[in-house]
Amino acid sequence: MTGESSGRESLTKLLRQYRKVVEESRLPCVALHDPSGENLWGTLFDLYGDLLAPVLKTGNDLQDLIAVLSDYKASFDVTNKMLPGAVLEQFVAAKSDPEKLFAEAGLSASRLKKRLSEHPRTLLRFLSLADSSVLKAVCANSAAVDSLISSKRDAQSFVGLLAVLVNNNQVDAANLIAALPQVAALTKKEVAADTFNLVRALISENNPLLDSAFWLPRLADVCECIGSDDYIRIGRLMHCGSLVRIIKDTIGCESVLLEFWNHVKERVAAGPQLFMQIETVFFRACFPEMTRDDFTLLCREMTRSIELNLSLEAMQLPFKTPPVVIIGDNEAIPAANKPQSEIIQVRQLPAFPEISKSARFRHVEVVWQNTRVAFEFSDLASILENYRFPETGKLSNELVEAVFEAAKLLCGSAPEIVARVLTSETLGVSRLELVKCLSAIENASRRHDGPPPYPEHDVYM
Repeated sequence: MTGESSGRESLTKLLRQYRKVVEESRLPCVALHDPSGENLWGTLFDLYGDLLAPVLKTGNDLQDLIAVLSDYKASFDVTNKMLPGAVLEQFVAAKSDPEKLFAEAGLSASRLKKRLSEHPRTLLRFLSLADSSVLKAVCANSAAVDSLISSKRDAQSFVGLLAVLVNNNQVDAANLIAALPQVAALTKKEVAADTFNLVRALISENNPLLDSAFWLPRLADVCECIGSDDYIRIGRLMHCGSLVRIIKDTIGCESVLLEFWNHVKERVAAGPQLFMQIETVFFRACFPEMTRDDFTLLCREMTRSIELNLSLEAMQLPFKTPPVVIIGDNEAIPAANKPQSEIIQVRQLPAFPEISKSARFRHVEVVWQNTRVAFEFSDLASILENYRFPETGKLSNELVEAVFEAAKLLCGSAPEIVARVLTSETLGVSRLELVKCLSAIENASRRHDGPPPYPEHDVYM
């Protein structure tokens, strides 16, 4: 058997394997097109078999090709633009002489190359990127890249990020790569792979990342609001711009804001001045510790006004703003120009007897209008039978939730803020800390239940 016939036989065998992959839908779209613009999904080997034959000899070579095709598909998923089949020439060149391509890119001595070389397929994916501007951006910012990459996983995640930069006019690759150390710093990501995966999620959620001076502050606002662990949620909230600051100190309002934004974003795009009007209303109407109930009412009313082309400036708020909280021991507290109905007074009571060495509850009374509430010694002792009060460090969410639920029962029909004031003062935490704790509990619960329907949601209305 001649070498040529042996090569044809190997290629034929690989072609059968490739078609099996296609038929089993493990590669549903190669995101490449032929000269006429048709997808190469089932005809790749028919048109490019001669080009690929010299570098496709084994099943491992075929898996290399499929990995590169998957990167092309990742680019298509975010840009909706197929690449020409001719980009396979880059794959062939990378398989044939990777050292030459690294030298041409000026990256032969980089830490990136060292880490990529630990996983040959990842190295091949990097050299097969079908966009020279992305490779140039990496080269121009090689110092920033090398400062982040310290493991094989980092290198793999970095190549995954680069794949969605290919052919993407919504991202300035050089500007983005230069900003990666800043992203790592503001999100407090100690592992570079996590930084790369977060940024890839921002791109997958169609955020334009053209100028880091514009999008880094937005990212900082979102991370300050919800943390930096839920990448997809961060990517979605980035679209809301400065509105995300409004929900920083609220309880469980992220999903409501996203639903509201999905309802109005097309109108905002058509008339940018509408965003300023929405922002003005939000900053006028929203308040610290706002609950999802009130925020949903506000978003519903704003959506209705926008759809009916009514003035947002004249819109009546669908709720009352909460009372002012005043801390003091005197029976008569200065009203600070507020009627009594708009004041919550907190008074210190004689200390509880020592419940246990690990418990230091504060004994307070909270007064609102004709409502006067305070925990009894027995109420808190009962809670401590099930939840431990730590001597130092952060209170557990379970303990906070148990005290809060007990406070709500004591407060009856009074506004929820009365129960929250009683809870925070009894536990000795700020109301902002309480809000964050309750928000974490709310989000954990909704990860099981899913976000509330919008705009009608009777359970929370």
